Amino acid sequence: MRLTRLKNISLVTMLFFCISYFSFGQNKMEIPPQMTIGKLSNGLSYYILPKGDKGKVRLTLISNTGALAETPEQHGYAHILEHMAFNGSKNFPGKASSDALEDMGMRQGKEYTAATSTINTQYDLYIPENNLEYMRKTFLLFKDWIHDLELNEKSLEMEKKVIIEEMNLGGGGSTASPFLIGTKMDNHDVLGDKESINSATAENLRTFYEKHYTPDQLAVIVFGTIDKNKAKQMIEEIFSKIPASTSKITTKYPDLTQETIVDGGYTYRDLSKETSLTIASKRASFVIDNYENLKLSYINRIFSEMLEKRLEQLSNGTISQSNVNITTLMPGNQITNVRLRNPRGTSYKQMFDTFCSVLAQINQYGFLENEINYYSNNILTRIEKQKNTTTLSYSAAEKHFLSGGDIPLTGQENHKYSQQIFKELKPTDFIQVVDNFIHDHKTIFFDSTSTAFSPDFTREYILKKLSAVDQLKTSPYEFKTPSAVTRLSPNLSQNLAIKTVTVADKKPAKLEKRIPLAENLILLKYKNGFSVILNNTPREYTVIKAIAKENLNIIPKGDREYFKNSLNFIDGGYGNYNSKDINTYETSLGILKKTTLSNNNFEYKVSGLPENFDQIIKIFNLSITDAYKQDEAVFNRKLNSYLKVKAKAENDSTFVENNYLPTISDEKDTTNIDTAAERFFNYNQILKKDLSSSLIYISGTLPKNAVELVSKYIATIPVSKIKPFKTDSTPPSLPSGIIKNEISWKRRGCMVIHLFDRIPTKPLTFKDELILEAIAQYSNIKMLQVIREKYGLVYSTGTTGIIKKEPYELCTLSIRYMIDPLNIEQSSKILQEEVLTPMSTGQITDREVQQLKAILKTTYITSFFDEKQIEEEWLNRNIKYNTVLTPEFIKNTISSITAEDIKKMMKEVVDMKNYHLTIRKYEKNN
Repeated sequence: MRLTRLKNISLVTMLFFCISYFSFGQNKMEIPPQMTIGKLSNGLSYYILPKGDKGKVRLTLISNTGALAETPEQHGYAHILEHMAFNGSKNFPGKASSDALEDMGMRQGKEYTAATSTINTQYDLYIPENNLEYMRKTFLLFKDWIHDLELNEKSLEMEKKVIIEEMNLGGGGSTASPFLIGTKMDNHDVLGDKESINSATAENLRTFYEKHYTPDQLAVIVFGTIDKNKAKQMIEEIFSKIPASTSKITTKYPDLTQETIVDGGYTYRDLSKETSLTIASKRASFVIDNYENLKLSYINRIFSEMLEKRLEQLSNGTISQSNVNITTLMPGNQITNVRLRNPRGTSYKQMFDTFCSVLAQINQYGFLENEINYYSNNILTRIEKQKNTTTLSYSAAEKHFLSGGDIPLTGQENHKYSQQIFKELKPTDFIQVVDNFIHDHKTIFFDSTSTAFSPDFTREYILKKLSAVDQLKTSPYEFKTPSAVTRLSPNLSQNLAIKTVTVADKKPAKLEKRIPLAENLILLKYKNGFSVILNNTPREYTVIKAIAKENLNIIPKGDREYFKNSLNFIDGGYGNYNSKDINTYETSLGILKKTTLSNNNFEYKVSGLPENFDQIIKIFNLSITDAYKQDEAVFNRKLNSYLKVKAKAENDSTFVENNYLPTISDEKDTTNIDTAAERFFNYNQILKKDLSSSLIYISGTLPKNAVELVSKYIATIPVSKIKPFKTDSTPPSLPSGIIKNEISWKRRGCMVIHLFDRIPTKPLTFKDELILEAIAQYSNIKMLQVIREKYGLVYSTGTTGIIKKEPYELCTLSIRYMIDPLNIEQSSKILQEEVLTPMSTGQITDREVQQLKAILKTTYITSFFDEKQIEEEWLNRNIKYNTVLTPEFIKNTISSITAEDIKKMMKEVVDMKNYHLTIRKYEKNN
C-alpha cells in the first residue's frame, strides 16, 4: 500500500490508521427484520417486503445481466431478450403471456413493464394487495421466463423490427457512458447497433439466454401488502423446480480500473457554451455489509463534498462550478467523477493545473477538523429528515441483489449509524482516500474542438502533471463556510420581521360528519357546507390546497395569457405583512405557495414542512381572506418579464402537449398592462374566495390536532358567492369530414393522432368516463397487437379518454402512436382497417370486455393511493362529478358496466367519417 507523505502526521498515527482501515469484516450489519431475504438451493435469491405501496404489490423478476455484460458481437442482446420474454414460453406459448397479464387487469407499459439497463434487466408486474391467486399466476410466468422461453425465429424477426424502430425514433434505452471511452466497450449502449440487432439469430440469442438467465443470476422481489409466509412458501414451491446452473460466471463485467485513459474526442452537446473537463478516478468497489465499510462510504461521500468546494474556492476564477460524485458504472467498478466547468473561456490546461494544485494541497496538509465537521453536519441534517422512518423501500432489495450484498438500512438505522460515524471522524480517516484518489487509474475526457483546448494539453502533459502531485508545494488551507444559499430558520435568524403569522381568533366551525373513505383518508363535512379531505400519509411535505371547477373560462379572453403568467405575484401580501417580509418568512420555514389555472380547473396550494403545519394552515387562511393588491410598479415590472416569451396560441385545432385534448378557443391577448394590477387582483379574488364549489385537500404527516386546526382556520373561511366574468362557453364545432393537419415538432420521428369528439345529448356521468377509459385502453391494446406485434411498425402508443364538464360537456377519445415518417401511410391504412373500423361497429368479445373491466379496477382501485392518482385525477373527478368517489363506489360502478354499454359508446364516439387527424413530423430546422 502507498502512504502519502503528509506533514504533521506521525508514522505511529499512520500505522494505527492502516490497521483500523483494513479491519473489515468485523461489526457485521444484520438484515433488518422488515425484509425477508432467502436463497433457494438452485441459487435464486428472493426478497419479501410486506410493507410497500398501499393497494398493490410490486412483483419483480430481476437479472444482474445488463448491456455491459455483452460482448461487442452481442451488442443489444440483453434488450432483445427482454422483448422476447413476452413472445412465448413453454406454458404460455405465443401471446398467452400478454393475455394472462391482461386477464389480471394489467396494461402494457403501466402494470406490466420491462426494462434493460447497463447492469440489469428487470420485469415489473403490479397486482392488487393480498391477491395470492394473481401472485401465483405471476410467479408461473416468471418461472417460464427464467427457464422456458420459446425464442423462435419468427417472433425474433418481428421484435427486431420494433427495436430498429425504437432506435430510429431515438426512444428508450441508456446512451453509452463516456467512461467507456478508450475501452473495448466504447460506445456500448443498451439498445445495441443495427448491425448486431439485424444479425441476431434465435440460436445466438438462446446461447446468451442460457448463459445469463440461470437462477443464481436472478432474484424475485415481492414489495407490498401480502402474507410473507405464504409468499415465501409459494416462491419455494414454484422456483425450486428450476434446475441449478452447471457452470458459474465469475467475471461478467469488464474491469475498467486497470488503465488510465485520456481522450479529447468527447463533445459536450449540452454544454457548448462552457469549458467542461471531466476527471474520473477509478477503483474497485466494495460491499457495504459491515460498520467499517459503511463508515468508509461516508468518508468517500464527505471527501467528495469537500473536494468539490475546495475546487471552486481555490480556483481564482478558472473554475466556476465543480461537481464531484461517486458512482458505480458496473459491478466491481467505483468511480469518483469530477466535472469542472467554466463558461468564460478558461482553458483546459488552466482548469487541470488548478485541479492538481488543490489535490497537492490536500495531499500535503490533509483536511481540517472544522471542515470535516461542517460537511458531516450537512449530510447529517439531510439524514435527520428520515430518522423516524422504519420501513424499507423497494430499492433496498434491488440494491442488495445488484451490489452483491449492501445491507439495507431504514431511515432510523441510517441515522443511528451516521451519528456514531460522524462522532468518530478524524482528519487521519481521510489519508487513504486521498492517496487512492491521487494514484488511482483515471479516465479524463474533454472536447479537443473547443476553444478551451490547446495543443500542449496532451496525454503526456496530463500524466506528468498527475504524477508530480506528491511533489507540488502549496500553502495551508483556511476553511471558510461556503457561501451557498441555505434555508433560513427563525431559530438561527433573529432579524426576521415576522416571527409568526397570526389569524383573528374565531370559534371553530361545527363538524357535521367525519366519513372514513379509505385507509388514512377521511372526509370532513361542516354544517356551513365546507368539505375537507385529510390524507394522513408520511411524506416530507405537508400540502393544503383548494381545487375548484372554475377555470380560465371565467377570465375575459383578452386577459387570459397574461393573467396566467402573473398568478403567483398578484398578491402583495396578506394580513399586516408585506410581500418582502412574507417571502423571507416563508423561505425560513420552507413554505411554498402556488396557484394554477388551466382550461379545466383552478388550484391554490400552500406546502411546507410538517412541523410547521400550524403556520401553513394560517397562511392558507390569510392568503384567501386577507390578501392585498401588489404594488403597481412591482407588478408591472414582474409581468413585463413574461412578455419576452410569447405563449403558444390555444385554439380548437391544436393539442395540449401532454394529453392532446382540444382547449378553449382564445383570442390574442389585448391586455392593457398599465391598468392590469387591480383587475387581475380582482380575478384572483373571485377564484380564491368563491369556495362554494371547491374541495379542500390536506395531505402529509398531519398533527394529532389536525381536525381541530381545520375547523378553526379553514372551515371558518367565509364562502363568497361572487358572480364570475363568464365568457362564451359554446362547445366547439365538431369536424365535418376528416380534418387533417400537419404540424412540425422537434422530436425525432413522427406522431400520428386520431382525435374523436362527441357532444353528449344528456349529462355525462362518472360511469360514462369509466366506459370511455375502457375504450381508450381497448384501442391501445389493439394498436399494440396489430401495428406493433403483427407488423412491427410502431415503437410506442398512447390513448386517452376524457370527459369534460366545464365550461361545456364534451367526450374526447385520443388515439396516437410514434412511427418512422416513411411508414405513416402504411400504418394509417392498417389502423383504419384493422382497429378503428371494427371499433366503430362495436366489435368486441366478452373476454375483452372482462379484460377491460379488470384493467379499470387496476387503474382506479389498485392504484388508488398513487400520489398522482389521488392528488390529481381523483380530486379532479370529485370536483367534476360533485361527489366523493370512494374505492367501494368505484368498484361497484365498474362492476355495473356491461358489454352493451361499451359497444354503444364505442359506436357513438369512433365516427370514421368525422374526426381530426394530426400528424406531427420532425423538422431538423424547427
